Amino acid sequence: MASPQEQGQIYLERFREWVKSMSDDDFRQIVYSPKGILNRQQIKKLAGLSDQAIKKNENVKAELQDLENRLRGDFQPSCPNSCA
Repeated sequence: MASPQEQGQIYLERFREWVKSMSDDDFRQIVYSPKGILNRQQIKKLAGLSDQAIKKNENVKAELQDLENRLRGDFQPSCPNSCA
């Protein structure tokens, strides 16, 4: 059986592989609109992660936050002339 540290690394690797497998359209499909974040339940299901991996694994949490920040930037409508 894997130690907690090893299990944490396994979950991080699963998360990274899942991110690589997703397109921008795939991510759009799992946005939780009221909060503007990715749906955690869908992430757990699609990436094969545990509830604890999403909530307590600091590396997964940090990479998820970075991903959401990047996606927010990618999905923002462009403002060609003025955005005042």
